[in-house]
Amino acid sequence: MKFLTKNKTLLISFALVGIPLLIILIQETCNYQKQDWCSVNSSLIGDIGKSTIVPAILFLFFTLLTVSFRSVVFQSWIKFATWATPLMIGLLYLIINMPTSGFIDVRPALYALILYGMYFVISLIIIGTSWYKSREQ
Repeated sequence: MKFLTKNKTLLISFALVGIPLLIILIQETCNYQKQDWCSVNSSLIGDIGKSTIVPAILFLFFTLLTVSFRSVVFQSWIKFATWATPLMIGLLYLIINMPTSGFIDVRPALYALILYGMYFVISLIIIGTSWYKSREQ
C-alpha cells in the first residue's frame, strides 16, 4: 500500500464524500415530470447515495485523523480501509435493499448501525495499536 500516500488518500476521501453530494444534487435538480434518466433511475440513484454517504464520511474522518500521525500508523490503517470501505459500501447497498416485513422494520437500520460501529471500532483499534507500537520505537 505504499502507493497510497497521505496526499493521495486525502484527495480520494474528499472525492468519495463528493459522490453522494453529487447524487443529492442530481436528485434535487431532476425533473420528475419528464421521463428522463434521473427520474427513471431515481431509486437506484438514491440507493447509491444512501449506501455511500456514511462510509465516505467515516473514511474522510479517519484519513484526517491519521494524516497527523507517523506514516506507520497511516499505512497500517489504510491496509484495513482499502478493503473494508468498499466491502462496507457493498454490504450497505444490500442492507438498504433488504426486504422488510411489517409497517416499520428497524432491522436494516440496525444492521447498518452495527456495520458502522464495527468499522469505527476496528479502525480505532488499528490506529491505537499501531500508534502505541510506533511510539515505543
